[in-house]
Amino acid sequence: MRDYHGIGRLIQEAVDGRSLGGASVCVIKDGEVKLLEGFGSDKADSIYKIYSMTKLFTSTVTFQLVEEGVVQLDDPVAKYFPEFEKHLVYTPAGSVEVERTPLTVQHLLNMTSGIPYPFDGTASQKRMAQLEADEIAHAKAGILYTTRSACAAMASVPGDFEPGKGWEYGAGADLLGGVLEVATGKTLDVLYRERIFAPLGMNDTDFCVPVEKVGRAAGQYHRDPIYQYVSQVETPIRDARNEDVITFMAPCAKIDTVPPAFLAGGGGGYSTAEDYSKLLQMLVGRGTLGDVRLLKPETVDFMSTPQLNDQQLAAKAADGVGMCVPGYSYSNLLRILVDPSQARVLGVGGNMGEFGWDGAGGNFCLVDPSQNLTAVFMMQAFECGEPILRRKLYQAIVEKD
Repeated sequence: MRDYHGIGRLIQEAVDGRSLGGASVCVIKDGEVKLLEGFGSDKADSIYKIYSMTKLFTSTVTFQLVEEGVVQLDDPVAKYFPEFEKHLVYTPAGSVEVERTPLTVQHLLNMTSGIPYPFDGTASQKRMAQLEADEIAHAKAGILYTTRSACAAMASVPGDFEPGKGWEYGAGADLLGGVLEVATGKTLDVLYRERIFAPLGMNDTDFCVPVEKVGRAAGQYHRDPIYQYVSQVETPIRDARNEDVITFMAPCAKIDTVPPAFLAGGGGGYSTAEDYSKLLQMLVGRGTLGDVRLLKPETVDFMSTPQLNDQQLAAKAADGVGMCVPGYSYSNLLRILVDPSQARVLGVGGNMGEFGWDGAGGNFCLVDPSQNLTAVFMMQAFECGEPILRRKLYQAIVEKD
């Protein structure tokens, strides 16, 4: 096996130690593939559910439409979903009031919208969880939802805070996916295929895994809560558009073989390490990969420029997901490194301006413009990544040659 910075050795040691069942990795520097390998149960071309790494597709297409004048960053969400006119938000006292600042596309991109994921936490998160349960119950009774109908229904959930006044890792990207559907008149699977996957040659990337490729689906694992060993679990296929889950972000045991009814712009994609690297290579190329240009250079520069103010950064530091990435700001569905000294608290040795994101299955990606470097690590575990391995990998990936 051709290794690079000992990355392959680290992954194989985790497989041998049973803290990891399978994985694949692709590291590219200066346009040269330094490492593309599969480990354990997985191969280099294994297909993974990428969860929140789907957000980079959503951000990319949003900014394509911004360049074309189809969407504006300051567009109110109510322009696309009138249900959000006079949207309610929770006040610090726990009451609700009509939002004073209209919810916009930029709020959705920056996670400053207050639109929550369905958790058992705040009043807003609980309301979203109930909404999801209601949608699922209706689907079982034959009242089917779509991406757009589910996004419109989110308007019935008061936001966790006034738009722009906080930061919360929530369903803003999923709602943004609905905005893109309304703006273009196309479903997300078609829209992303036409605008990203086909132009970049990402032939194994979509919102589902075709039946003929199911044999390439990555192994999925559970981790023992005490001993931390992993064990592989069965991954049956799901061939119905509506079933028992909407999936804003939660790990799902089944593999979609047809596009699901809810195309989650925040977490519904499937891809391979090599395919996903093509998207990152476009971004490190400031919008261009080979002869293909998807974005203008200045657009990519804006996408990767931190925009959170002090109030929003403080809220991010208190958020369950946001606190996991110290030293990073967050804008346009990307984490952006702004304080490497803080990031080193977790052993992260990244460079200023590095950006990317992670997925709930333990996968992660990064773009380091200062080194002309991109990396994708793929795995599939219901309890997310193995944190010690992730830190070691991160250090090895960004190590200078």
